[in-house]
Amino acid sequence: MEDRETLSRRVVFAVDRFADRIRRVDVSLEDVNGPRGGVDVRCHVHVTLRDGVELDAESMSDTPLAAAGIALARVRRVVSRRVEKRVEERRSGVSLRDVASAESDEVTELVASS
Repeated sequence: MEDRETLSRRVVFAVDRFADRIRRVDVSLEDVNGPRGGVDVRCHVHVTLRDGVELDAESMSDTPLAAAGIALARVRRVVSRRVEKRVEERRSGVSLRDVASAESDEVTELVASS
């Protein structure tokens, strides 16, 4: 039970900064080799953003918390890049200030040529 609470805190810590953009986070842990041992715990993190985009990260390690830590760090980077990309797309668009400036330049040219 303690591992589950620790995992929940790690999930919140990893994606809390982007909470307003995330709809759902699913974390699954799987023991790939069973009781044979070794680096065999797989963690898969699936994130659904509010705009419908789905992102995944996966890692393997010898313990569930280590695998989750690696996968959550990857998810944080992926979500961060996606959010930054969306911000850049919005910034690169034409602003109202640009449109107003272009229109005032056209009016100035019309008045000057009359």
